[in-house]
Amino acid sequence: MLKNKMKVSFKDFGANVPVKQKYECGVDYLWHDFDLAFEDAFYLVEKLKNNHSSVIVFTLWAAVDFYFFNDALHVQIDTATGFWHESSLDLPVAKEILKVAWAGCEHFGSQIPGTVREWDAYCI
Repeated sequence: MLKNKMKVSFKDFGANVPVKQKYECGVDYLWHDFDLAFEDAFYLVEKLKNNHSSVIVFTLWAAVDFYFFNDALHVQIDTATGFWHESSLDLPVAKEILKVAWAGCEHFGSQIPGTVREWDAYCI
């Protein structure tokens, strides 16, 4: 399947971190950088549960930022040719988005991969 490794950043917020103007690494959250295979990166996405926690996957053409906010999984994708955003993702759709990015896509079109739905927001 998708064998190569990608750079992945994982920001893990604690469950009881209060809302602040500015958060501090090591106090409010932990930051880890990894070189991971697809399934390992998606494992981290599955484990997002605390607000502001995120997994950013850096592919050749895109930065794919899965983050947890207001008790829902979101994604923002940034490339040289545009950006895409979707809120309230379920895990199967998140996995399809990650597969497309991992395969080297730099243009995500108007529909969310694996669905017939349009993105919440996109600019291409």
